[in-house]
Amino acid sequence: DNGRQMEEEEIKRSLDGVGASILAPHTKAEKSFANALDAFSSFVLYDEPEMCREIIENHLVLGSAGLLQGGNSQYEIYRLKIEEERENTAASELLSKFRSSNRKRYDAVLTIEKLKQYMLGMCTRHSNIQHYGSKRYTKLGNLMFILSFGSTSGQIRHIDKMEPNVQICLYMSQKCPTTKVYELQEPEITNIDELFERWEAMNNKIVPDSLKAQLLECGDWKLGDRRQTKYFAFWNTINESIETFGKLYRPVSSELSLPAVKPGTTLVSPGNEVHAGPKTFGPRMFAFSIGIPADDEGDEMSLNGVDAEKNDGEVQYHPVLFHIDFCTILCGIIDKLDSHADYEHNKKLQNEAKEFLICLLIPLIRDSPGPGDMYDSLIVDERKEIKEWLRKLVQASREENQWKVKTLVEEAISSNSIFYIPNAGKILKEKRERRRRLKKKNTPEGNKGT
Repeated sequence: DNGRQMEEEEIKRSLDGVGASILAPHTKAEKSFANALDAFSSFVLYDEPEMCREIIENHLVLGSAGLLQGGNSQYEIYRLKIEEERENTAASELLSKFRSSNRKRYDAVLTIEKLKQYMLGMCTRHSNIQHYGSKRYTKLGNLMFILSFGSTSGQIRHIDKMEPNVQICLYMSQKCPTTKVYELQEPEITNIDELFERWEAMNNKIVPDSLKAQLLECGDWKLGDRRQTKYFAFWNTINESIETFGKLYRPVSSELSLPAVKPGTTLVSPGNEVHAGPKTFGPRMFAFSIGIPADDEGDEMSLNGVDAEKNDGEVQYHPVLFHIDFCTILCGIIDKLDSHADYEHNKKLQNEAKEFLICLLIPLIRDSPGPGDMYDSLIVDERKEIKEWLRKLVQASREENQWKVKTLVEEAISSNSIFYIPNAGKILKEKRERRRRLKKKNTPEGNKGT
């Protein structure tokens, strides 16, 4: 026991080093609320799991419940939105069933308002521990319950876009493993030059000059303003997304997680940190939210002109999927070379750049163990071709089938649809038609009558 306690203290110190805090309930009111969380989670996960699971499944269709990555064929990971303005939600129905099951003593204790107060109180303690001075958290966003009824595989490490907000995980069930927070190897990756260095180390090749030139030119383009990249308007610019998600390319130094904490224990960690839900060996339930800071005047803070509340963690990326989208954006931009005079030379440059980019997926896949279909649920159905291609590449990489990997890379380089946005076919068709009309106009037959 002493050895385990010392190990847990070391993990807490390491978490503190990355700006995260593990906080236990201290006051009488906090401990009373933690007991209510314990009773509620026990009701959902152990006393009435079949009834509660049926309620949640019904609300998957109605929209107040959803699924998170990391579940399996037997046990999903559910997210239940907590929306006070809506009466009939999965979360409200579970709370109602709990209150009507001879647990009236918790009616005054377990309320959504007190849940918010508890989480904001933990944000205040976190701010004091991390020496943030006068930074105050006055508002929560994206409040939900997250739970599973049995053992799960664990999530792929990822980043939820949250800054300047913090992530709050309030653990509700007994012996709950905490969210994994990752320490990463240096150096930082927050701009294009740092990214080039990391790419060259991953690929053991120099970044092609044509790709460097394109990225340096288009780094600050507003992607939503351009037809070939409008699908990725939520990136805003490539440089902004590198600043947020570039650390996904960094190797992991260590995983920081406590194997079992008591109800009421809370993890508060910085937004935009790499983290993942842990592998579990039984039911698990916690409350999640973002803590939104206020400035000195009490107004909600913003980042790059975006209100903090909008950075609610719904934009989420894993290493492989971030690079998939990066490739998709760049393939659309690289293809503009197609309109230059020396077509054959430019085609060679395009293919060289695409090969370099696509081959970066291989070390990223090897660094994220899992089955071939592990990314299927994370890619929208309208991107069917990239989903099927990625499944094959993951499987070939797992089997170390170098010939198959090479064949799939070549297929992607030559394809006009794999690494392209869903409406790219229409854009390319119009582009080819314009080129055909221009070519016809410049022939003797096309100049007749002019």
